[in-house]
Parts: sequence; C-alpha cells; structure tokens
Amino acid sequence: DNLPRGRDHQKLRHAASWGEPVADATSGLCFTPLRVPGEVLGALGIAGSRMLVTTLESLGSATAIAIDRLRTFERLSKLETTRERERLRSALIDSVAHEFRTPLTSIKASVPGLLSESEMDEAARRDLLSVIDEETDRLDGLVGKAMEMARLDAGQVRLQIEARPIRSAVDAALGHSRSFLGDRVVEVEVGSDLPLVGMDTARITDVLVQLLNNAAKYS
Repeated sequence: DNLPRGRDHQKLRHAASWGEPVADATSGLCFTPLRVPGEVLGALGIAGSRMLVTTLESLGSATAIAIDRLRTFERLSKLETTRERERLRSALIDSVAHEFRTPLTSIKASVPGLLSESEMDEAARRDLLSVIDEETDRLDGLVGKAMEMARLDAGQVRLQIEARPIRSAVDAALGHSRSFLGDRVVEVEVGSDLPLVGMDTARITDVLVQLLNNAAKYS
C-alpha cells in the first residue's frame, strides 16, 4: 500500500499486462500480477519489503485465487437470488390470480339473480347488490396489490422508515380487518413499555391485515 503515483503505477499496469512479477531493488517496490488460469485479474504492488520473485508469484497467486473465489461466490449468490426472486414472483402471481377468482365468482353468481325476470323482494335484491359492491371493492384492492408487486419488482418501492410504537400498526390492521373478521374475537396483548420500532407503518399494517385475513379464512 501507500505506493507513489506516476512511474510506479506504470509498473503495476506493466505487471498486469505482461503477467510477470517485478522486484525493484533500488526503490524497494515489488509488483506481481494477480493471475488465475486463463485470466489476469490485475496487479499487486508492495512497498517497503524486498521479496524474491518466487515469493511474489506465490503471493500474487494466493491473492488472485482468493479474489476469484469471491467473484465466483458473488456470481452464485446473484444466481440464487435471481432464482428465488423468480420463484416468489411465480408464487405471488398464482396467489393474486386465485384471489381474483373469489370476488369474480361472487359477482358472477349475484348478477343472474338481478337479471332474472322472477319476482325478488327488496331485501334479497339489496343483498345481491351489497355482495357486488363489496366484491368490487375487493377487486380494486387486489389491483392495487398487483400494481404494488410490479413496482416492487421494478425496484421502485421506497420504504418510509420511522420510529413508531408497534401498537399503532396493530390497531390500524384491526381497523382495516373489521369487514372480514365479522364477530370473531381478536385478543391483543402488547406491552406498554416496549421501545419504538423502526418500520414502514403502512407496510407492516398490510402484513398484519394479510395474516388476519388468512386466519379468518382458514381457522
């Protein structure tokens, strides 16, 4: 380290270009290429120590192998991340497609009754219209989720992190969940002495709403 600029940088480039170690006895500077089979990754300069060419070659080879292994690990990590992202994307698309079918089925089942020429009392008609109204709102929410997924996939989502009590997200989630919880009882136990949490309250609320929705459907 602490190599002077100018002529010695040229020696670094020379070592990398020609793939041969150089030891300058006058200045006490040593240069060696970082070489792996089939490729020179760069060059290493060492100041303040005289080294044999064989030592330089060994040091350069060990450093190059370490760098090459790190590059390989990074490539594999990126590949695994890409595969996991594709798997999650597929699962999310399947989930959203399934969620779309439920309100569409309810709407489709309600419309024939309204279109039929048979007599229907006002209460029954209003019930069918209420179903259509509620399921239309649900579809609108699903469209919003699908758009959010697209923004997330494109890296356009920015978290709004702020220190808030976790109870604020819990209470907000309960408020959003009243329509599908019905008469189910939800007991909440949150310590009053808990520290503030760094979070995006809106997104944590969405997570809790989804958990409550799943519980209401399947438990």
